[in-house]
Amino acid sequence: MIPFGAYRPDQPKTVMGITRNVDGVIPTIDGQVGVAYAPFPKLTTPTDAIALSEDPKGNASIVTKTGTNRLFVGQSTSIVEMDATFAPVTVGSGLTAHGSDDWVFTHYGQFLLTTNINNGVWSYNVETSTAVGNVTTAPKAREIFAANEMIIALACDGDNMRWQNCALGDHTNWTTREANGDSLESGKALVTGRYLGNGRSVVFQRSAVNIFSSNGGTISVSKISGGIGSVGRRSVTSFNGLAYFLDTKGFFVTDGATTKPIGDEKIDETFLATVTEGELENVDVGIDPYRKLVMWYYGGTVWVYHWVLGEWSKFTETLTSLTRVASSGYTMDNIDSFGTMETIPYSFDDRFWQGEALSLGAFKADKKIAFFSGQNRAATIDTALQNMGISTLVNSATPLTDDSGVTLAIGKTDIISTDPAFGSDIAVQPSGRCPVRGRGKNITFRQKHAEGATWNNARGIDHIESSGGGKR
Repeated sequence: MIPFGAYRPDQPKTVMGITRNVDGVIPTIDGQVGVAYAPFPKLTTPTDAIALSEDPKGNASIVTKTGTNRLFVGQSTSIVEMDATFAPVTVGSGLTAHGSDDWVFTHYGQFLLTTNINNGVWSYNVETSTAVGNVTTAPKAREIFAANEMIIALACDGDNMRWQNCALGDHTNWTTREANGDSLESGKALVTGRYLGNGRSVVFQRSAVNIFSSNGGTISVSKISGGIGSVGRRSVTSFNGLAYFLDTKGFFVTDGATTKPIGDEKIDETFLATVTEGELENVDVGIDPYRKLVMWYYGGTVWVYHWVLGEWSKFTETLTSLTRVASSGYTMDNIDSFGTMETIPYSFDDRFWQGEALSLGAFKADKKIAFFSGQNRAATIDTALQNMGISTLVNSATPLTDDSGVTLAIGKTDIISTDPAFGSDIAVQPSGRCPVRGRGKNITFRQKHAEGATWNNARGIDHIESSGGGKR
């Protein structure tokens, strides 16, 4: 048996027990072979979705006190909310985002606050659906986030190293009581921050990671990492007391005490080769708490990290930004807009129909919201390159998967430095075997799953029928 093994494109092609090529799958655990792979759904747009007028410039998915999920999106001169039919409705106008900067959102009590260095902090009451307007007392900050009953602002009033905090429980008071501020002395520009809980926030600079600890409104700052930081706010996310981020050296996670690499010797080198350093700040991130996945997007590829397994995969997709989002919920009486039973884009057991169930979505290139809730996407998984010792003729092999429509191709090369040449994709026969045929000193197998195929796992290749020998 040849198991697929963990996705390790940074490892040499001769390392056994890994795969250096996957697409369209997420990692899972198999009790026998270790890392296996499962399908991942297509990004599919609801039939009634309406396009934004331009690409989104930041977004925020929040839950109100009544338990309602609401999605807000920044535009160049306005803030819009996506309504129950996934159409944008303007809630704030007369605003001007700064250049290529996104609007930065944070939920604070009954308010949604958003900022950019042109307009400063702008306020919207999510409980009454009323625009409050600019918080004129707040600094014009590039970044804000809610932390332990206060708002912390970063890169304030043109000083990229300065931070400020408002008074406890009052986002309009930035000058008295617990309100305070200071400038960091090293670590380069402040980038973003996330509240981790228990009075601790992680604050990222270009080349440093800091902990802001608040006790009774007094903030103390300590550095937990120097030489490592965040390339941009769009690539930072947090969940359950952990923050995930991208540095120029690769992917990391922090719990507020230490930083730990999660892509080193796995996918960092391969990923960084796809992005120029000047484009790193445009890498986007989203989190799928239901599937326990963090996903980074750039240039048509989504890089997937399973935080429980510590394993990676990837899939091909074209989108503009990722977001956590929930549908409003549907019943059999109100799904007519999705078409007939044959054209409905989501399976009936998908979380999309439940409503109020946060999952990962995205805005596609057509500027419409979409959900990762469609049919299974097309998938490809390669085994490691197997050195056979002698020239070996393979006549057939069995793909270990529950996909009845799977195909298998054999790749072969006599010289390790040469990429293997793959033969045709062969369907499974009634015997369960695929009659692939090829000769080489080094062999690999490529398993493919068609778009829309129904399957749950792919483990590897077994029952290889082969013979050795020959002049080659």
